[in-house]
Amino acid sequence: QKLYMPALACGNQLLNAATGLIIWQDWKVIQSWPGYAVVIIQFILGVYLISEIGTVSSDAVVILSEQSEIDMERNVDDAASSQFFLTPVHSEVEEVKDDKVDV
Repeated sequence: QKLYMPALACGNQLLNAATGLIIWQDWKVIQSWPGYAVVIIQFILGVYLISEIGTVSSDAVVILSEQSEIDMERNVDDAASSQFFLTPVHSEVEEVKDDKVDV
């Protein structure tokens, strides 16, 4: 059913567009054919976005979250050993304050 309902909605939209063009003669009043096509494509992409067709399974999410925790631990360990975090930043700010001249 997770594939049937989105396919049905997309098919219904395509059928409505074809019916409008053939029966209701919308082809006489359409001023922008690329715009007409883009609206139909946007509808189909919207159905795809809200459907479960492209979703990731919960098992994959757990695996990805575990991997990201491992990566974060590695980055923290690397950052702690880095020289960048051991240099004081406050000394540069204090030097700028001393250079100011009161007017």
